[in-house]
Amino acid sequence: MVETAKKSVSFLEKVARHEQELLSQVTAAEKQAAEIVDAARTEASRFLEERARQIDAETAEARRAAEAARAAERAAILSAAEARLAGTLSGARARISGTVSEIAGYVVPRGRGGK
Repeated sequence: MVETAKKSVSFLEKVARHEQELLSQVTAAEKQAAEIVDAARTEASRFLEERARQIDAETAEARRAAEAARAAERAAILSAAEARLAGTLSGARARISGTVSEIAGYVVPRGRGGK
């Protein structure tokens, strides 16, 4: 029976060592998994930050382009308005000159014997 007890203890020791090795492997696997998850989170964070910078740059460029387009459209509208104004002023000056001459003809006598 002593022999059987020794074999039982030896077998139990082997099982216990094996169980301890398995627990060590599980712990190592958990640690490795945690490191992989941390690395993935870090990489994802870097990616998100980079993408946010790209989006900010693209947004700023779109705003600059929109502002340039607005400025060009405003300049075109102002130019067209100034051209219309110049034409209106020119026509008004021509009518004023003709009206002044006409009024002057009514007020100022035409010469002696010019009836």
